[in-house]
Amino acid sequence: MSTCDKHGAEKSHLEQIQALYTGFAETPIKTSDGGRENARSLGHADDWLRRIPDVVWESAAAVGNPFAVSPVEKGQTVVDPGCGAGADACVAALLVGDAVVLLA
Repeated sequence: MSTCDKHGAEKSHLEQIQALYTGFAETPIKTSDGGRENARSLGHADDWLRRIPDVVWESAAAVGNPFAVSPVEKGQTVVDPGCGAGADACVAALLVGDAVVLLA
């Protein structure tokens, strides 16, 4: 999916991503649920939404659902570079089990 700027020229994927995160930086999410409602609308499971602390969701943008692309199973290794607030890293930790390593 691509978007067009006011002059009609298509933006590259990189430009779209930069514009999206610039918008989040300039205008943070103002809802009491933060990114939780965004995550819900993207198909995150209710169990994940409940089990991850509010403080994580308050800082999360939740602009995608990587778990819809590829399931994560117990015992797997998950790397989330550029993880933002870490909401998806927390979901991955719930899914992979006790042996979790988070790198900042």
